[in-house]
Amino acid sequence: MRFTSLAILIALRVLAPNHGVTQQEDISTLIARLQTADTSDAAVKEIDAGSPDLKSSISDKLPSLMPDEKNNSVLNNEIKLAGDLKAVGCIPFLVTIFVKGDLLPMGLTATMRWHMVDDPAGHALVQIGDPTIPYMNKLLTSNQREDREKAIRVLGNVKSPAAMDVLKEHRDSESDQYLQYVIDKLATPQN
Repeated sequence: MRFTSLAILIALRVLAPNHGVTQQEDISTLIARLQTADTSDAAVKEIDAGSPDLKSSISDKLPSLMPDEKNNSVLNNEIKLAGDLKAVGCIPFLVTIFVKGDLLPMGLTATMRWHMVDDPAGHALVQIGDPTIPYMNKLLTSNQREDREKAIRVLGNVKSPAAMDVLKEHRDSESDQYLQYVIDKLATPQN
């Protein structure tokens, strides 16, 4: 029943998009679809194909949606959108999810972990790019080796000059020899 009503509403929007329906109502409907497990995937595709104004509006709303989400498939879609839309406002939440690693499947190889394969929060942080640097810089000061390794992975995948500068600055204060080695490899230009 719910799906049928939603299908009718979508059909009405497509057939008569300008009959007294405001953009805010369209965004609200799209967000409702994003937050529903049955329609979340389709909503992501619609947002990805949407106008810059639509993407901007969704990006502004994402930070308030993500912390309350309990369904992992919906949360993964919201995280994917945060990366695709470079939603800077989502960075604090993404860092929390990334550090906890709650959404990671078991059995990832080192290469898959390095390239953020199947790590939606890590991948989104890489997509957002340089705005994540202050958060990763803070993670580099963690007493937990795993947190520092995660920050190094994000910065190494961002690959910007600013990200490389942070890694170079951190290198001498890094206590773990393997992480020092990784930083050396990342920070040394390859010929």
